[in-house]
Amino acid sequence: MASIISSKQENLPRPFGHFPPSIWGDCFMSFNAQDYSEKLEEYGKEISALKEEVRAKLVDNSITDHVAKMKLIDAVERLGVSYHYEKEIEGLVQQIFEAYAKNNFERDDDLHTTALLFRVFRQHGYKMPCAEIIKNLSHAGVLPRKHSWWDISAIDNLPTDYLKFLFQLVINVYDEIEKEMSTEGRPYAASYAKERIKDLIGSYFVEVTWLKAGYVPTFEEYMRNGRITSDSQIIITSSFIGMKDMADQKAFDWVISGSKTVRATEVIGRLMNDIVSHEEEQTRAGGHVASGVECYMKEHHMNRERAVEEIKTKIKYAWKEINEEFLRPTPMPMHILMRALNLVRTEHVFYKDIDGYTYSRGVKDDIMATYAAPIPI
Repeated sequence: MASIISSKQENLPRPFGHFPPSIWGDCFMSFNAQDYSEKLEEYGKEISALKEEVRAKLVDNSITDHVAKMKLIDAVERLGVSYHYEKEIEGLVQQIFEAYAKNNFERDDDLHTTALLFRVFRQHGYKMPCAEIIKNLSHAGVLPRKHSWWDISAIDNLPTDYLKFLFQLVINVYDEIEKEMSTEGRPYAASYAKERIKDLIGSYFVEVTWLKAGYVPTFEEYMRNGRITSDSQIIITSSFIGMKDMADQKAFDWVISGSKTVRATEVIGRLMNDIVSHEEEQTRAGGHVASGVECYMKEHHMNRERAVEEIKTKIKYAWKEINEEFLRPTPMPMHILMRALNLVRTEHVFYKDIDGYTYSRGVKDDIMATYAAPIPI
């Protein structure tokens, strides 16, 4: 048996890999450390001196400029030599974070500095709140500050003409809605809708913060913000506006109260959108904030395929929550619940295979079948 196996092995062709030649030639093979011992010793002394110089700067208490210290830490970490100063850096970051926290992170730094502070603190596990960041971004003129989000005088702070046009358009539309709702005896309807727009702008602010800082949040943190950017509350409250007395103030309160149906609608819309759009978004010029898929992959250390499967499980669970709230006794009248259900049905059609909201050709057949094609009898 051994001889048979041996003869068969001799006849097998040997597999060869076709690898390109090394770009370095044989320079490393011919290197002899003994030939450079004096030079290496000289380099070692220079490196030791530089290491201690950097260490001295890190621990120098006479330097009270926290931003300068954080920039030094950032530079050392980016150069990949922070392992020489782990103890000093951790102590310094903690000290600076505590100093900022005492002042509730109230600072007037420029956008670059704000983003750097946010990123370095988060990298070291310190939760610098996104809301001060938002304040600094507002001062930088990226978007109007929250108190001016419905103030037409803030339009001059916007950086481009198309943003000014959109800002003016949104204000005009909701001013008209407010007048109409007042004549119907439902002035609160427009107010609820406006507040949802403000929430959305605030969440976009958070995304800008994350993008500028290169920050990938945890999945839970992402979803707290992402549920708002799903636009579900805006769409549902806007649908109530046209329902007259069929949608009273209780219906609007139900939307913002965190009901199972509304939350599930937000989850389904946000995550289905992310699954089909995140890869294309990450290739866009200027970058794009991490989606739920990237956040889940990073937090749980898994590849895209597994992350998507686990996220789809969360979507299925959200559907179950919607079904549960439709069982009698229902928390709201059925015609109110149906607004949320119809929205999530629409989201399912748009995002089941592709990003049909962005690339509407993919849902053209569904739209034509629903509104234009004759129904066979």
